[in-house]
Amino acid sequence: MKKLLTLSLFASLLNACGGNELDNIKNAKIEGYNSTWGESADKLSACKSGTQQWKKVEDSTRRGREVVLFECEATEQAIAPYIARQEENAAAQQTHPSPQATSAKLRLNISHSADGKGKEYEAYLGIALTFADNSTKKLAITGIKEVGKVIAENQNPIEKILPDPLTKHKTYSSQSIFQ
Repeated sequence: MKKLLTLSLFASLLNACGGNELDNIKNAKIEGYNSTWGESADKLSACKSGTQQWKKVEDSTRRGREVVLFECEATEQAIAPYIARQEENAAAQQTHPSPQATSAKLRLNISHSADGKGKEYEAYLGIALTFADNSTKKLAITGIKEVGKVIAENQNPIEKILPDPLTKHKTYSSQSIFQ
């Protein structure tokens, strides 16, 4: 009984000292869903198996907020829609396609208000694409509801940041139909 009391006291001290920020955020429910950030992110099908990592982040620019980061490498299937849109756009423009996306890293940044000021939770989902010519492009999905929906519904984040499809404009002769 004494050991149990000591262990309970130690756990309370760790929690009070902020030793559990990572677990607190991972175990927080995604607003509007019956799942947690940790459960949903760890099962995200856009991530290559074994590449998922969680870590607490020290961010001096976000005073009063606890910040955690989830990262993973995207699967080839997750990147495929981006490549397809690149090819569609190149065909519509009748140009050579730009260098093909070869990999992507997903970075889910979740912060929690430790001091009760501002929004309780904030989320940002960054996507860093790397192309065949070693160039990179960073895109993002922002907003707690938008990011929460992508994560909780196991959507492919890359499909949310696809380049807009090109529209074909019809040109008409300079003659007016009113002549």
